[in-house]
Amino acid sequence: MTDWEWGTFVSLFLLGGVIGGLTGGHLSSAYGRRRALLCTNFLFALGTLSITLAHSPMPLFAARLLTGIAAGMSTVVVPVYINELAPRRWAGMLGSANQMAIVVGILVSAIAGLGMATVELWRGMFALALVPNALQWVLLPMCVESPSWLAAQGLAQDNKEAIDKLYGSPISLPIDDEETRVLPDDIEESASSHGAFDASPDATSSPASSHTHQLSYAQLFASHEMRRPLIAALGLHVIQQFSGINAAIFYSTTIFTQTYSPQTAIHLTVLVSVVNLFMTIISTLLIDSLGRRTLVLTSEAMMAACAAAVFVTNTSLNDPPPALVAGLLVAFVGAFAVGLGAIPWIILPELIPPTGLTAAASLGTATNWGSAFVLALLFPVAIGAMGYTVFLLFALFLAMSFVFTWVYVPETKAGAVRI
Repeated sequence: MTDWEWGTFVSLFLLGGVIGGLTGGHLSSAYGRRRALLCTNFLFALGTLSITLAHSPMPLFAARLLTGIAAGMSTVVVPVYINELAPRRWAGMLGSANQMAIVVGILVSAIAGLGMATVELWRGMFALALVPNALQWVLLPMCVESPSWLAAQGLAQDNKEAIDKLYGSPISLPIDDEETRVLPDDIEESASSHGAFDASPDATSSPASSHTHQLSYAQLFASHEMRRPLIAALGLHVIQQFSGINAAIFYSTTIFTQTYSPQTAIHLTVLVSVVNLFMTIISTLLIDSLGRRTLVLTSEAMMAACAAAVFVTNTSLNDPPPALVAGLLVAFVGAFAVGLGAIPWIILPELIPPTGLTAAASLGTATNWGSAFVLALLFPVAIGAMGYTVFLLFALFLAMSFVFTWVYVPETKAGAVRI
């Protein structure tokens, strides 16, 4: 591939993510979370097979776009699905498990690259993605549909069966403020934990048509009730992408390549993924005790400090030790994993009322992937023009992001008061 073809191959995945983000929410709202995930699984399989079998750039581009659409749809549906299934007190931990799975996937792909990133073996490297795809084909049909989605469709009996399968019968979870899932107004009075319908015959009398109403994008922006939580949720998605995480990964890889042997550089790149995974695990263990807001603020503060240190080190020292700069960049990646890595995805369904969740989840995902796409276009230019000075901009941006989070983002852990 030429540089232009490679750049197109990379960016089409991000563009596909935007498309998938805008369509995934409506698909899951119309057909259910589980069917939507089965659809994304099919697209992943088709895209991966097409990449593996392609022999020219155009089929590769089409397949890459397809896998991007599937990834975008997944990032809409999975956080919402987990949030609707998880007990309120465990929602943060289980939501972080999604990010942890992504980080594990990145680590596995990096390890696969140790021996398979060659002209002879690259097809096999891409084909490895079919393994988790096959696993999901086996396991997903065993999963229940979201009780909240079933309740919103007026399917009281299906809702009860899903709740019984998840938590046993009778339901073992306490019906209190920490466990209640908010549903549309006409369902809320008869809801128990996770938006479950009351199992009594009266629960079937609510008309389904009133349950299925979802706000459009225009209604979402026009709603005074939705405006502040929407700003908070979308703002965190922008912050996640423009925090400089891609710059840190790029520079750490560059330093490793320029300073060490190729084999050592690859192993150190894997080390970055290991640190990312370790800090994601720490975040998973702390998210429900310390809270989402606290971890995001901690993440932003630590990243700002690391970015400022990278800038100062490279401007004040004539020949900064590569190990020091690389260590700061690895710390930057670890700080990202503490909060900004997972929480923007977790917090959106906790902030947005159910009537606006479909549109908001799609907007959040499209914003995230769109920001990544813009950054992919601008980042090489900024790096070429500014070098390490770009980290001063990241430090300033993260400082402003800290203020934004402090002002706009509430705590949403179990027992916290929503905005």
